[in-house]
Amino acid sequence: MLHNLCFSWILFHRYIETGQIESDLLFAASNLLLEVEKDAKATKDPVYSNILSSTLSSIMGWAEKRLLAYHDNFYSDNIDLMQSVVSLGVSAAKILVEDISHEYRRKKKEVDVAHDRVDAYIRSSMRTAFAQEMEKVKSNKRLSKDQQNPLPVFCILAQDINELAFNEKEIYSPILKTWHPLAAGVNCCSQVGERSRADCS
Repeated sequence: MLHNLCFSWILFHRYIETGQIESDLLFAASNLLLEVEKDAKATKDPVYSNILSSTLSSIMGWAEKRLLAYHDNFYSDNIDLMQSVVSLGVSAAKILVEDISHEYRRKKKEVDVAHDRVDAYIRSSMRTAFAQEMEKVKSNKRLSKDQQNPLPVFCILAQDINELAFNEKEIYSPILKTWHPLAAGVNCCSQVGERSRADCS
């Protein structure tokens, strides 16, 4: 059990040390955490539990720093990497919750943890991306004060939000739906964006 846990940490740490370019290391660490999850369910050893908690907390913290603003960190060119990072973060969260709380039914909790974590990633990243679009629009508004007939702010924002929703559906949702069946629910924003764009034109 300690071998699986330590080896998953070594793979993860090596990925960080080598400049985060060897994605195979992250993929291997993510896969090995599936074995760690089985080990964690099979023991209640307090020493192992302490090492497990410390190791997985570090891994989860690293993963969630990237996933809570995944629009800034993942693009169509590196979207395969996002799957490994989500898998790593979700697996770590599931194992930590399982280690802390044995009183719930495991199957139910596993589904809830994965769903809840990915739901938090989506909401946080969308809020961050939306706030960034708002800042861009405000900045453009200040620059266009001297222009004749500038495009209304709402129209510019609607176009940007439409593009954001489209990217969410096409790039991120196919990855996230593995853990969150309704990850593409944000597509309703796309319809709002299309309507707003039609109103502006």
